[in-house]
Amino acid sequence: MPSAPWKSSKRRVPRQAWRTSRRFQWSPSTFALGAIVHAKQRWRSASWPECRGQLHDGTHGTYGEFHEETNWTGPELRRNRWSDSARRARHRQWDRRKGAMKAGEVAPDFEVVANDGAPVRLSELLESGPVVLFFFPAAFSPGCTVEACHFRDLEHEFRAVGAQVVGISTDQPHRQAQFGRTYAVRFKLLSDPRSSVARAFGVARMGFLPNQRTTFVIDTDRTVRAVITNEVNMNVHADRALRALSPS
Repeated sequence: MPSAPWKSSKRRVPRQAWRTSRRFQWSPSTFALGAIVHAKQRWRSASWPECRGQLHDGTHGTYGEFHEETNWTGPELRRNRWSDSARRARHRQWDRRKGAMKAGEVAPDFEVVANDGAPVRLSELLESGPVVLFFFPAAFSPGCTVEACHFRDLEHEFRAVGAQVVGISTDQPHRQAQFGRTYAVRFKLLSDPRSSVARAFGVARMGFLPNQRTTFVIDTDRTVRAVITNEVNMNVHADRALRALSPS
């Protein structure tokens, strides 16, 4: 009597694995799952916008005025949103700045929505004095709460030297407003949901991770006076920013 095929010495897979593979190949739910995945991939490919050239100002995002709506470059994005070539093209936009801005560079101008729903532009804020712009990852997180509260406690010292404090993160305006009301934060909290401003300043992380915890002290001529980066000590940002603004 011949032995079963899964008992043959020529087969390299055990009996249970052979049965599982056959059952998986001919399962009706497998075909349904494959059809759903295929339809979702076609929808993603069709919903991705067509490429319309380079950046608006032709500078490829190096310096100059920053633009909120940035068009992707490269014909490879017309095929598949999740292909390797499309991913590399998106990474080129994320990596157009190698690291955060340094002291002495000119900060890009931008316009976003604040926690009160009003649009805020950096050039307009600089008309009344220097700006301390601190990027924090997310509202209501433990570290960001400590950092924002320390800036709140030193707000009178910043006003004494003629500077104003402005916070910015990827949270929506209503989330920023709730964060400000909860912890009695009186300075402006800007909303940057697409990390557009963070990419312009070189503090955006790859993927869906939040922004880096970085503080920029910007003079009235948009020149960066000091850059503070620390992910561990939250009180360092306000202390060093105030020290950079204080007359020596």
